Amino acid sequence: MPGLGDDEFPGFPHEDCPADMPDLSEHHSVMADVLKADPEIYAKLKDKKTPNGVSLAKCIKTGMDNKGHPMIKTVGMVAGDEESYEVFKELFDPVIDQRHGGYPPDAKHPTDLDYTKLLDTPIDPSQNYVISTRVRTGRSVRGIRLPPSCTKEERREVERVLTKALKALGGDLAGDYYPLAGSDSYPEKPGGMSAAEEHQMREDHFLFQEPDSTLLLSSGMGRHWPDARGIFANDQKNFLVWVNEEDHMRIISMQKGADIKTVFTRFCDAVNKVQEVVKQEGYDFMHNDHLGYVLTCPSNLGTGLRASVMVKVPLLSARPDFKDICKSLHLQARGGAGVDSASVGGIWDISNSDRIGKSEVELVNIMISGCSKIVQMEQALEKGDTAAFEALKPASTKSSSGDHPDYSTMPGLGDDEFPGFPHEDCPADMPDLSEHHSVMADVLKADPEIYAKLKDKKTPNGVSLAKCIKTGMDNKGHPMIKTVGMVAGDEESYEVFKELFDPVIDQRHGGYPPDAKHPTDLDYTKLLDTPIDPSQNYVISTRVRTGRSVRGIRLPPSCTKEERREVERVLTKALKALGGDLAGDYYPLAGSDSYPEKPGGMSAAEEHQMREDHFLFQEPDSTLLLSSGMGRHWPDARGIFANDQKNFLVWVNEEDHMRIISMQKGADIKTVFTRFCDAVNKVQEVVKQEGYDFMHNDHLGYVLTCPSNLGTGLRASVMVKVPLLSARPDFKDICKSLHLQARGGAGVDSASVGGIWDISNSDRIGKSEVELVNIMISGCSKIVQMEQALEKGDTAAFEAQLPTSD
Repeated sequence: MPGLGDDEFPGFPHEDCPADMPDLSEHHSVMADVLKADPEIYAKLKDKKTPNGVSLAKCIKTGMDNKGHPMIKTVGMVAGDEESYEVFKELFDPVIDQRHGGYPPDAKHPTDLDYTKLLDTPIDPSQNYVISTRVRTGRSVRGIRLPPSCTKEERREVERVLTKALKALGGDLAGDYYPLAGSDSYPEKPGGMSAAEEHQMREDHFLFQEPDSTLLLSSGMGRHWPDARGIFANDQKNFLVWVNEEDHMRIISMQKGADIKTVFTRFCDAVNKVQEVVKQEGYDFMHNDHLGYVLTCPSNLGTGLRASVMVKVPLLSARPDFKDICKSLHLQARGGAGVDSASVGGIWDISNSDRIGKSEVELVNIMISGCSKIVQMEQALEKGDTAAFEALKPASTKSSSGDHPDYSTMPGLGDDEFPGFPHEDCPADMPDLSEHHSVMADVLKADPEIYAKLKDKKTPNGVSLAKCIKTGMDNKGHPMIKTVGMVAGDEESYEVFKELFDPVIDQRHGGYPPDAKHPTDLDYTKLLDTPIDPSQNYVISTRVRTGRSVRGIRLPPSCTKEERREVERVLTKALKALGGDLAGDYYPLAGSDSYPEKPGGMSAAEEHQMREDHFLFQEPDSTLLLSSGMGRHWPDARGIFANDQKNFLVWVNEEDHMRIISMQKGADIKTVFTRFCDAVNKVQEVVKQEGYDFMHNDHLGYVLTCPSNLGTGLRASVMVKVPLLSARPDFKDICKSLHLQARGGAGVDSASVGGIWDISNSDRIGKSEVELVNIMISGCSKIVQMEQALEKGDTAAFEAQLPTSD
């Protein structure tokens, strides 16, 4: 696998820089910005190497391979060894200064691990808000190159030294070291941790996986995976060390509740004791007066410390100024699954936002003080005490006007198109696509005449080729992460630009020729009787979702504000007419003025409930979506219909005109699909009464914005707990052979937590709705049976269930 074996990740060279600085006009990282502002830096440093042989090329390779986007700016470089920060200081210094919002080359970083200096301020005296507390940082072993550059032998030496230190810990810190499965570097556990240990690590959320981000793979830190990587965990499961992940050492102290003093004391005690043994082995941690503790990424220099609480603040976090409040308190709020994730149930991970220029004690005290205020603000909102809330708000947020963010100034969310490739007319000559990686780009590179033939065409509604391919032109992608690269601006786009859409659809769906016919079948009586989970011990919930588009109105990438409002009018009329178990209400997004019954959108209480129920959708922040045009005029005419029983949802004017979801707890797919079909048919009846219909034809089936969702657009899925099966390295191959796709519970690229996976049909087009649901039923039934066989240790029963590749 590229970047995980002995060789470097393909792309920019890792040993010697090209003589001339590459064209960085379309690179967006702090490193690229610095070099563009002063190209002489490149000329001065390109031939230098550290005493350990680390080149500038090695340090900047990740930023050269990953161009990034102006809205999502990464650092763009890493250090290959401690000396990199000095030898290449002309580049590292301004990068560090920009990344940390001002940290000059002559600044001194204070280090202070005296836990007696922590504030006595209680974060959560009532013990009703803070779920857990943790402190984490990294350390690097001086004299050994950092993960992007180290040899296999050096990485094993890091493991030897650190495991000796960690295994020497006693008392509450005593524990054991678990090398990753497949690692042969740790003599006490050749082959790595056992399957049972790996299962327990997964259950405890302690496990780390091989890197799949091209930012990490390009940096070189994944080489020789999983050799010499592992996890130390104490017996009490409140102290962890990750060895040779992104840094030599990642240290984590944590526990339930808000007792930050105990967590930080344990952290400091462990760090000091480990350092003593590291010194006895003839090494020390990398540290200097300017940079503090030296780590691989410039973003983690200084303390590298993140002190955080997992806290439930549904009312405060429902406010549009929540993240501004956190920022003013020098805090960062993340969803519970990481830096870019969404919150679930009002639960947020809140931590210090700074890393360098302040000591460890200062940063923890900032977190204590700020999170205490966060909890008090939530309590004030619960009581409806506006005066108390305003008194607690940081001064810098009190002057903000309006109840909702001003989306009109945000690129891709206001009236204007997202900046970049033109949306109306294509350039006369096809752009250079040599570094673009999408299905659309592959098709055009293989046959540039398609561009020449289509570039000046428009649909009867005025949709151009430029509009359809803008998202793929703006987002170059990566050969390892290939997107479709185009969308349809209206139903006619698929016909007018068929010379491009047809091969894109064919490639994206693994073979679907232009003359193929798509079968549609919503007869729920044809579903299999096979029970997915007879014991009711494995499947947590079941859902079916699809999209629909209203014929005669342009699709979200191209529609006008008035057209979008017409979609909302027609669909809400149909949805509000639903009766019986489907009866419910429509909730326009907060800030939308398009729905006469609820001017200004849903109330704060309704928004809070939507968030609690996991029904809410947010404004798009992915540049793939923003470039497509579907975020324009946000949040106007967007909203959510939910039935009273909370098992049927419709998202209006999100990525498609209509996204329909039927769901419930347990494995009763027949009831879920029956409700789904019933609702779709009833809505279509009213849509027809209003003079419209759903977009559909014999070739493409139901027509939606993205070619990936054509045909049925249907995803039938179960949330299922299969920790033993999913711990197997062939788990995703097993799913693939069953025509299923396994996702972590948070989405397509997310990790699983506790062995819980979202498993669904992988196909969309060429098979009917009934066929796809039956594939899911049959496959998931086998998945459950395989898990049961593994629980019993019944190898024969397990092997009998294994699919044969077709």
